[in-house]
Amino acid sequence: MDLAAKRDWAESAWRLCGTEWSDLFVDVVSPMIDSIDEPGPRTALWDEVYDRVADGRPDLGVEIRTAQARIWEAAGQMERAYQCWELALGYAGSGAPVQHAAVAAATLLSSGGRGDLVLPMLESTWDRLERPSGPRAIQFARADDWVMVGRLYAEALREAGRGRDAEMVETQVASVLR
Repeated sequence: MDLAAKRDWAESAWRLCGTEWSDLFVDVVSPMIDSIDEPGPRTALWDEVYDRVADGRPDLGVEIRTAQARIWEAAGQMERAYQCWELALGYAGSGAPVQHAAVAAATLLSSGGRGDLVLPMLESTWDRLERPSGPRAIQFARADDWVMVGRLYAEALREAGRGRDAEMVETQVASVLR
């Protein structure tokens, strides 16, 4: 099936699913998009899907930007991959899960010789996340984006020689785990 036919199938799937079942739409078109070999057309089709679903579903926005980042990583295009991770991190604070994007972006920056950007990226992401409040099971609190990104941020602070700042972040994180 050529790219035009895949676009037609995606359009048909959208007419059937619409915004009411946008997660089903993404699930239906994902394997079809994954069958495209070239990263440019593949990520372009993901952009079309993103434009349809991301406004109402931040979780799908993160999922799509994650898929695009992985495509560019596999193609060796690390700058483009990082741009996609950055777009995924833009959803921090929306309720969409971003901790995996934070880990991947930090890893990509570090391995690409841009470790100096990890700390500001984690700080910005953590600042946009909402601190968990109210009673919750410890298992859920441990998996919360604010907690997970906070731990990454504290680790990056410590690696940057900012132990006192790391302790302050760790204290805040520990306070929600009690």
